[in-house]
Amino acid sequence: MFADDLLLFFKASKTQVQRIMLFLNLFGQASGLKVNLEKSNTVCSKNIFVRRRSMLAGVSNIRFAQDLGKYLGVNLNHPQASRAVCMEAVEKIRNRFAGWKGRLLNRAGRLCLIKSVASSLLTYQIFCPKAKAIWEKLGTGLTSRYATLDFASWIRHNLKANEFAASATIWWIWRDRNNDIFNPSEAWTIQKVVVLIRQLCSKLSKALLPSISLTPTAVSVVWMPPSFNTIKINCDISLFEQQGLAGFGCILRDNMGVWVTGCSASIPEDSILRCQLLSIWCSLILACDHGYQDIVCETDCLEAYLLANQNSSAN
Repeated sequence: MFADDLLLFFKASKTQVQRIMLFLNLFGQASGLKVNLEKSNTVCSKNIFVRRRSMLAGVSNIRFAQDLGKYLGVNLNHPQASRAVCMEAVEKIRNRFAGWKGRLLNRAGRLCLIKSVASSLLTYQIFCPKAKAIWEKLGTGLTSRYATLDFASWIRHNLKANEFAASATIWWIWRDRNNDIFNPSEAWTIQKVVVLIRQLCSKLSKALLPSISLTPTAVSVVWMPPSFNTIKINCDISLFEQQGLAGFGCILRDNMGVWVTGCSASIPEDSILRCQLLSIWCSLILACDHGYQDIVCETDCLEAYLLANQNSSAN
């Protein structure tokens, strides 16, 4: 949406009008915004014939008007500047000053006003049916997790939990809202908005996350994050053959490396391969119980890795 009006000046020719419309279309494609032609007007010189006006209106689909009225409180159509023309604006300013003097807000009052306006943004992001469905479709749990917070805290906690996901989701929900207003005949589906959010998150991750350094033997020396909306499992076991004890531990982290959950437990003592497979199986169950579908599991057991790939190929 445009916050302010826009004035464009050009010659009353077909070529000029076509060029102006081309620039507006390019701007809309680049920004995702759209000019409201129904609220637009064209004014030309009195020396322009009616036939030419009709031709120009047909090219731009913008109607002609007698005048443009007022812009920022000032009448745009007057022969020359005079005291009478400006008095209306002066009176408005005086009245506004009088209102401010009678209703001066202290710092607490200004904060209250800001919070009341900001709360409406939070309400839309959380309680609008379409926006809420988009948040839930992503599976991040951000909205439901922090729905009871005020706007500033909600923004802060969501960005801290998953900076890329929160930023991309807020941005594309706002874009979707603009599209519903300016282009209601071509409304975006929830699935399309989710795809756009995931694409933006992927681009942000590639552009902003530090590159992973590799050793000369191409072995990663640091933990590599998974792609967006994917959970990574790291699990391992410990064996104490003399005591007849065994145990395993696992952690689940998202694409930002944030710890999601984890577990550890004692398991029946068996061969190393069986214990590794049992730890992987328990870790996958833990991830599925938390609602994750896109899962990456890392293990340092080559036999377990080859066995899992062999079974996948056979199936």
